[in-house]
Amino acid sequence: MAEKEIVIIGAGPGGYVAAIKAAQLGGKVTLIEKDELGGTCLNWGCIPTKVLLRGVELLETLEGAKEFGLQVNGVSVDLAKLMARKDRAVKTLVAGVSGLMKSNGIEVIKGKAGLLSPRKIQVLDQQNQTVAFEARRIILDPRGRPSRGHGQQRGFTAHPDSGLHGDHRRRADRSGVRNHLCGPENQGDHR
Repeated sequence: MAEKEIVIIGAGPGGYVAAIKAAQLGGKVTLIEKDELGGTCLNWGCIPTKVLLRGVELLETLEGAKEFGLQVNGVSVDLAKLMARKDRAVKTLVAGVSGLMKSNGIEVIKGKAGLLSPRKIQVLDQQNQTVAFEARRIILDPRGRPSRGHGQQRGFTAHPDSGLHGDHRRRADRSGVRNHLCGPENQGDHR
């Protein structure tokens, strides 16, 4: 059975940052991810949501222009273009994470990992091949989950055109959705 030095299961923000730091400190790192580099936050959660919310903010700004004596006529939403912008933002950031993995010499394995013992890992790859190996160190970056707080009490519902998947599907209806999806502490500008 092959042995690896450091194996990180999960390539979300915790996993890929840990992989980079471990590699920078001289470790030989293997990163295992079943979906896309960047995890839930970058691909389906906070980042795509922030792009969509920025579109909503711009719409609100234009709708409020009349308060400043500005007349804006014919404002509408082109959902296909807004979704394409979201997709471009995600694709760019995933490519950035991929580049960081390459430039830091991190081996990336695409597959579903499971622990067989405290040092043994089994991976089912995309070709349904099972590979098992031992690792001297294992770091787990479990998949993120959305908060279950005030948003559900406000009646947020999944919207089929939202472009968000799974638990992160919410209607972008401008009534507190920003805080519900990403939390007030994560309100960075991701344009």
